[in-house]
Amino acid sequence: MKQLNQRTYAGFRDYVLMLLFLDTGIRCNEALGLKKKDFDYEQKIIKVPAPLAKNGHARILPLSKKTAKALNTLIKENSIFENSDFIFLSNYGDEIDPSWVRSRIKQYGIKGNITNVRVSPHTFRHTFAKLLF
Repeated sequence: MKQLNQRTYAGFRDYVLMLLFLDTGIRCNEALGLKKKDFDYEQKIIKVPAPLAKNGHARILPLSKKTAKALNTLIKENSIFENSDFIFLSNYGDEIDPSWVRSRIKQYGIKGNITNVRVSPHTFRHTFAKLLF
């Protein structure tokens, strides 16, 4: 997480995405498919719609204050991209491909000298599960 430059849009977006992974255990495809309407800042929840969920069942994920605040800030930053309702966007306002996220997270791991451990979105999901129990 220290490898992220939060002063850039891409760095902050990646930081928020990683926070979301760690806070909820959400799958990469699910996170990238989230839209603004799926986030409730007041209740601090994310609603994963059934068509987006891997198993086809909608679910509600509670968020920490820190993650909710970061998501809210990212959504405000995204307001310059009027043509998209997605939360996680490229620097140009386009949807992000999951393979691109996997590649970026791997690069952050290399930059942070993380060795002998797989660095991927699923690793964040695994870490969430280990911390939960």
